[in-house]
This record gives sequence, structure tokens and C-alpha cells, in this order.
Amino acid sequence: MQAPNRKSSKRKANEILVLDEVPAQKKAKIEPSAAPVRSVPAKLKRQQNVPVDTTLEHMKACDAYRTVDLPAAMQADQRWTKKYLPTILLWAGSYEDIWVIPDDVLLHHAQLIFDAVYKDLHIVLVHNGVVHSLTARRISEWRSNFGSTAIAIIMDFMTCTSDCAPSDLAASLVHNWVFVYEDPDSPSPLTAYRSPFILQLLGRAHFNAIKGYVKVPAFDMHELVTSGMPRVLALSTVAIEHALVLFKNKQLKVQDVLSSASRSKVAIKLPKIVNKLTEKKTNTPFSFSATLWSKPTKGFIKSILNKPAGYVEATIEMARTANGATDMPSSDDEEWYEDERAMIGYRFCGHSHSICGSLHNAT
Repeated sequence: MQAPNRKSSKRKANEILVLDEVPAQKKAKIEPSAAPVRSVPAKLKRQQNVPVDTTLEHMKACDAYRTVDLPAAMQADQRWTKKYLPTILLWAGSYEDIWVIPDDVLLHHAQLIFDAVYKDLHIVLVHNGVVHSLTARRISEWRSNFGSTAIAIIMDFMTCTSDCAPSDLAASLVHNWVFVYEDPDSPSPLTAYRSPFILQLLGRAHFNAIKGYVKVPAFDMHELVTSGMPRVLALSTVAIEHALVLFKNKQLKVQDVLSSASRSKVAIKLPKIVNKLTEKKTNTPFSFSATLWSKPTKGFIKSILNKPAGYVEATIEMARTANGATDMPSSDDEEWYEDERAMIGYRFCGHSHSICGSLHNAT
């Protein structure tokens, strides 16, 4: 199985806009973290004159902050977008629950990264302040982008494939999760999570987002960019599954999307249903969200963590090579086993028939 034509894929990905609702983040029960959490309020009590990113009189609702609310010293250059956010996303991709990062844990690690990026500033980040809130929002957008980019990749593949109906092709790829393998027609534990779809998505949604990250003294940077990526690899995998399921169930139809295309852009609208409680239309049941996809993600994580030593590192390197990317530094176990995805790489049902005979020719 060969990867889709990169020039064509890149062009079409730029032309595709996925209109989706970003689900509101739910507050989660605080989980233990490997690093101690700083108690910012206590520190402020001890040092009344310490500068903070958001003073009490400037506090807002978390979703009301904008980048213009950042301290003036942070707006003097582009370190926020070019260095701070890429480093935050690199770390977020390694967190044990990639879907839900507790506020205290996020604030602590945001401070560590902030201190590494803004060495000349001595500012304490406060809970629900501008930096904390904008950081949480960017992580949410980053996760959502995996879902929309996956749809763009699968849409591009479907438009290049005419051997069989898109829904049938998607169904064949989802069956026994053969889409995770380098060659769906010959699934092998040695090629799990090396599908061109997954490697391409990892490059577009993650490698591009972390470009420009900085070295943080408190982190093992080598681990973060190599063996520390099983969870972001799982997120890429589950995003591809989500996209394929939409086409399989005909909740997205290639012909409908193409017929609604404008001259310069294709807008993919997820289907909506009426919420019985609010009596308003919503696409939440079809969205790429923690509520729907957290458990499948954990199943993939379990499978990936059980791969032989060096497997993840080699897979990440394959993804970097496929995307032309380079490093630019400047729930419980029982639940995991309940999901069949956790067994990928250990067993699989034979899938001897060709996936509509098209995967080798259309990509």
C-alpha cells in the first residue's frame, strides 16, 4: 500500500474545511501527576508583590480571553505562537490521558514551559488566568484538528478511489481495524500503526503543530520527541477510525460534499440531530470528542505500549520521513482491556480479500 500522492493531498487538505462543534471541556477528577503541582495562591500569599499574568481585576471567564489580554511584555515578539504553544503541544501529546488534562497539572507544566520560553520575565501564572485559559483552549483546538484533518485525508483518498462505493470501502477498512496496518490486505503485527493514513495525519496535525518547540530543563526532551509519543500516535489512529466510521455509516457522503463545493473550498458539514432536552440541532453525536472516543483511544494506547522496545520510535521516524518533518527545538487497566483495540498486534482475523482492490492503485 502506497501513501496518497502528497502534492495532491496537500492541495486538497488546504481546500477542505470541516465545520464541527468543538465540545466543551468537562472538569475532570484530579489524577496523580509525576511532578508536584505548584500552589500558586500560597505563593502569592508569601510574595504579595510577585507579578502575575492576570491580576484579580482583570480576571475573565475562561472563554473570554484573547491574545491581546496577555501581558504587554509577552506581546512584544512571537514567542507565544512560535515557541510556547509548540512546546505545550509537545508535552500535551505525552500526557497519560491525552483527552483530559486536569487544571492543576496543566498549570504546573505551563509554568515550567513559560519559564523556559520567557527567561527574561518572572511571572507567575494563575489558575484560570489568561495564559492558563488560552493554553487549555489551544490544546482543545489541537485535539479537534486531528479529527478534521483525518476527515480531509480520508476524503482525499475516497475521491481518488472509484473501484467501489465509499461506504463499502470504509467498512472494509474499519473491519478488524485493518486500516491501522501498512498494507490492509496483509495485516501484520509488525506493521501496525504504520498505515499511510496514520503517518500522514501525525505529520499534519502534530509535527506541524510542535515545530519550533524549545528545550525545557525539567523535561526529558529526547523522550518527548521519540518514545514519548504513543498517545499522540493513538490519537491519530482513533481520528482516522472516526473519519472512516462517518463514511461507512453514510453520515458523510463524498458526492454530497463535492456537490456542495465552492470554487475555492469544500465545506464538510457533519450531520445534525435534534437534542430532545434542548430541542436544538447538534452534531455532538458525530463529533470527535472525549465522550465518544476516549475509550477507543485507551484501547489503541494499550496496544501501542505493548509493542516491542524501539517500535514506537521507529514508527515516529517513519512518520517524520513520510512528512518531511524535522525536529526544530529553538482510566484503569481493566477498562483498557475491555476494548478490542488493545489486542491489535497480538491477534487479527484473516482479511485475505482485497480492500475493493483499490488501496494499492489509488494511493
